[in-house]
Amino acid sequence: MAQQGKRLKAAYAGIDREKAYALDEAVKIAKG
Repeated sequence: MAQQGKRLKAAYAGIDREKAYALDEAVKIAKG
């Protein structure tokens, strides 16, 4: 159970990083 939680947290961290990166790119593109 604990192992699964760690894996889930790692997955969520990865997703957050992807989202944050995508947002950063979108802002750069929007600002031109």
